[in-house]
Amino acid sequence: MGTKMEHNVVIEFIKTLVRASKNGNCIEENGEKIHNTSYLLNQTLRQYELKHEHYFISEKAILLWERLTSEDIMSCYYQHKVKCDRATGIIVREYVGNSKHSNERLINKDDVITYRAVFHDEHIVPINIIQQELNDLATLDDESVKTVLGKIRICRMLKEEDKETVNKRNRSSDYRKAIADNYTPKGIVCINVVTKERI
Repeated sequence: MGTKMEHNVVIEFIKTLVRASKNGNCIEENGEKIHNTSYLLNQTLRQYELKHEHYFISEKAILLWERLTSEDIMSCYYQHKVKCDRATGIIVREYVGNSKHSNERLINKDDVITYRAVFHDEHIVPINIIQQELNDLATLDDESVKTVLGKIRICRMLKEEDKETVNKRNRSSDYRKAIADNYTPKGIVCINVVTKERI
């Protein structure tokens, strides 16, 4: 799970990457260097573990998931193999990597799918916007960093729904506005995994 530290090493690590990104894109101490800290910050933000209340699931994704498996969708990520213990005669659209083209596949009980082939974890507020807000902080203290990180929201959706959303970079940092502007016009309904609020 991780090692608990006396101070928040995660926030300190993010602050270190932000400072370095603003000052030459390099961490250097005693002749030791780490380059491309802007890239490292972006990747770190993508791996930042969210509280469950910061997750949404699209209505279509949860309906398909419940037809396929009894497994908890929140325990599945990326290359996770999902055993379809409920499905019989369900057609899904599978994608390979970032391909825009899908193949239809007939799923029966005991078949296995790869989570990422059918489902996608979409950052509602794009990471580049979160990263820019961190870089723009006048004061780089724990609370300011946590406030920006608190804007991160993810919607677990069908990969085909992800392909319908075209604006991936220029969204509001307000997740409700980002949903209203980018998902609602495409008919994507987002359901909070904790509160069950529908947006």
